[in-house]
Amino acid sequence: MGITGTNAQGGTNPDAHAGTTGTFISVTEAALKTGISTRAIRRALTERRLEGMQVGDRWLVDEADLERYAQGARARQAASADRAAAPTSIGTDGAAIVEELRRVVDRAVGAEVRAQIAEKSVATMQAERDAALARAMQAEARIIELEQAAQEKAARRWWHFGMGKAA
Repeated sequence: MGITGTNAQGGTNPDAHAGTTGTFISVTEAALKTGISTRAIRRALTERRLEGMQVGDRWLVDEADLERYAQGARARQAASADRAAAPTSIGTDGAAIVEELRRVVDRAVGAEVRAQIAEKSVATMQAERDAALARAMQAEARIIELEQAAQEKAARRWWHFGMGKAA
């Protein structure tokens, strides 16, 4: 469904997209053609990494520029895959081996430190819970003491005032 240089009103206009004389296709067609997600294509359009034009709320992609963008995306994906595979293909370069060993040790130590922090966090939370329970028990014991003291005082007053009335 290619559209050649149309403006937002649907009329033919060779200057609709300055610098581009190609054919425009929908984002969905571009995604199907390249295997790149519609979301990634829309993001590239809004970030101006891919040529296109917006008609209302829909984007149209310049088909010629889409091929350039897709080739770049494939190259970036291949480079990313090469970087991911790099640790298994160190070769005989001593510096690369040392650097990879440092990364492995850093990851292992990092995981161990995170585990220790988690253990300390659990232990700290348990200690805080135990301290809070102890404070609650002390407060409850103090409340009981105060209630008993208040009852004793009330009993003494009653007895004192009762004795005074009888006399």
